[in-house]
Amino acid sequence: MTSSHSAFTTRQNPDGSFDLICLHCFLTAGTTKNKSELLAIERRHQCDPFLLLRFDCSSDEETDEARRDEPHETQESQDPQ
Repeated sequence: MTSSHSAFTTRQNPDGSFDLICLHCFLTAGTTKNKSELLAIERRHQCDPFLLLRFDCSSDEETDEARRDEPHETQESQDPQ
């Protein structure tokens, strides 16, 4: 299922309900037992800008700056003493 602004995939759960998953931010946009409600869920979904930045693999300036600002674990912080 796709729309003009975003792409989604669906997953059917063991109980028969459907999850609508956004392929841009990877969140479950919604769950419904009625497949006909998926389009309404898709239309309401707005990607979280933080997640979009987090999953962005491009090397644009904004993404590079955000990555520099993220805390990084060092080997020392991983070794318990």
